[in-house]
Amino acid sequence: MLGLLHVLAIAAAGLFALIVPAVLFAIADGMRDLALSMLLVGAMGVFASLMVLGAIAGFQRRLGRASGYLALVAVWVLLPMIAAVSFKTLAGLSWIDAWFEAVAALTTSGSSVLIRETTPQAILFWRASIEWYGGFLILVSIIHVLAPGGFGGLPAGDRRIITGHASEMTVDLGDFRQILGYYMLMTFIVFVGLMVAGLAGPLAMMLSMMAIATGGFLPFEGALENHAGPLAQLMLAAGLLLGTFSVFWRRRLLRSPRQFFLANPEVIIVSAGVVLVATLFAARLAAVSGGAALGPIMAESL
Repeated sequence: MLGLLHVLAIAAAGLFALIVPAVLFAIADGMRDLALSMLLVGAMGVFASLMVLGAIAGFQRRLGRASGYLALVAVWVLLPMIAAVSFKTLAGLSWIDAWFEAVAALTTSGSSVLIRETTPQAILFWRASIEWYGGFLILVSIIHVLAPGGFGGLPAGDRRIITGHASEMTVDLGDFRQILGYYMLMTFIVFVGLMVAGLAGPLAMMLSMMAIATGGFLPFEGALENHAGPLAQLMLAAGLLLGTFSVFWRRRLLRSPRQFFLANPEVIIVSAGVVLVATLFAARLAAVSGGAALGPIMAESL
């Protein structure tokens, strides 16, 4: 039980810590009341999590097989309820809508009840941050719970590459930090690419988080091509493709790209297949649209 509380408290602390960047957006937009409310919600959430961690510090917290599965279920059931409180308090949603928004965010779904045109940018950034965090939690769930049980196509022997523990379910912050480091690095790479493509910083950051989490939340109304040009769409497609890679593929790609492609020819085959299908789809769209420029259509197809 202590191991379960430990996992849940760490997950909740990370969730509320992500409010801090959103607070900066509220301050920049001159929304002091919203910034104060977000700061209070974040501080109370982090404080409560630290209180739980402090209370169980010094006790044995290693998870067994059964308790690991229970912790996994607890995180994915209770964390959306915790996040729903923030949406209820900060966005003024009903309890049902707040819970739906929290579940959609953490499961990296594109569904949302937020009205983009009237919702403050700080809330939209908070929503995108939760989706990004949900993608990270999915990786952690695979590596630390499903892999030791032989689920998810990630053998325990491969898991040892990251954690050093092939059969035990561990809650080691060092392991979490390593995964988070690679996750943040990939997000930053996509963010820089979108900035170079001409997107504004806040929009580039939200879209880069969405891409790496392979989510579907767009922080604006209307079609993507109305807010991002062909080059930005290509960068976003590359980010989404990177987000679909195996967790170990991502690590090897960042460490040694050339060796990665030489050792994994299937990546080249899959990538070529994606480009081929997108090209055929773009050609068909161009023909139907009366001979429109192929470049923008190709970017949209990818």
